[in-house]
This record gives sequence, C-alpha cells and structure tokens, in this order.
Amino acid sequence: MLSETYIHIPNPFMDLDELREAKYDAKVTKILMRRYRISAYQKRLMLEGAGNRCKRRIITLSLFKEFFPNFPMELLAFCRRPSRPQNSVADLFANFGNTDFVKHYELYWQELRPRNPTEPFGLVIDWKYTQSGGGLVLHNHPIDTRVLGSRLLWVGKHGQLVLEPLKVLLDTIDSEAPGGKGWQPEFVNAVDASPQGTHVPPDVDVKFGNCWADCK
Repeated sequence: MLSETYIHIPNPFMDLDELREAKYDAKVTKILMRRYRISAYQKRLMLEGAGNRCKRRIITLSLFKEFFPNFPMELLAFCRRPSRPQNSVADLFANFGNTDFVKHYELYWQELRPRNPTEPFGLVIDWKYTQSGGGLVLHNHPIDTRVLGSRLLWVGKHGQLVLEPLKVLLDTIDSEAPGGKGWQPEFVNAVDASPQGTHVPPDVDVKFGNCWADCK
C-alpha cells in the first residue's frame, strides 16, 4: 500500500533531463525538510496538498514554498547535462555568462517569474563536486560576508548573481534571521479542501520515495 502512495512510475514520455531534475528536486527538498526539522504532521499535510493538486503525493521545492511562504526566496532545481564540459574553475571565470545554468537562470527569471518578483530567486544546480552533497545555487540573494564559504560573483543584465554551495546559502539565510536561532519555518496549511482531495491517514509514515515529476 505504501508503494502505491509514495512511488510514482516514471512517465515513458518524459525525457531523461526531466527525470533527473525531478529526482534532484526531491533530494534538495529533503535537505530543507531535515535542516529545518519539519514535523511529521506537517509533512502529512503537505502530501495531502500534493495529492489534491496533481494526484501525486510528492513533496517538492514548490510545495515547500507554498506551505512555508516565509522562506525568503524561491528555489528551482536544475539537473541537466551541459551542452559541453564546463566544470573547471577556468571555464567558470572565463565564460561564466555563457554557461548552461546562467542561460537557464535568465530564462526562468524572465518567463517563469517567481510568485513574488521582488523576492530572491535561486537555481539549485546538481554539482557533484560539493562536499555537502546539496549542489550549488545560482541566485540573487544578498551576500552575508560573516558567513564563511566559497562564492563566485557575476554581474549580468539582471544584476548581481552569486554561485555558491547550497549549505552556504542556507547558512546565510539563517544568519540573517532575527533572534539568532536561524530561519524559523512558519507553517501555512495550503491543503486544498476540495472533495476530490486525497486524505493521508495520520498513521502513514511519510517518505519522499522515488519522485519522478513535479506537477506544473
């Protein structure tokens, strides 16, 4: 029964990039949920909201933002094979503006605008070389120089962009939160109460499972 609830069979018409991206989205979301100690009860409500919206009980970055709208930025997972190798530091410094992830950032920023255009936006990139395992984030969130970590700064047509590990970005978000206790999630029950919604029983163990696709 649990496998029917949490595991979605891959759509044969989805391309490999979409499958890769959906799995990476689930991985990043899990990092956020663990870091900020989201309760099992809140996870169940999020799964119920996902089921109501698109019939797939999958916790994604977009769903995380819906239920915790006080998270100070919009994040979007990006996991695509580059059109050419761009992994060296020399490539990043010499040709940063032409990298695939910068081009996709600009595309999403222009055409897929975040819910709040004034809110920082970040593209979370699957980068196997980061020790924390969360990848890199290309974003326009302000830098906090009190937070230690490696960063690459680039100024483009949309202003200042920063490329840094996900952990460093989350450390920055925590350092700027009032009270000295880091960012505190404020849960908003975004579950759709429509009759066709699917109820998640309170005794069901919450899992992220094999997430293959977010609902657009």
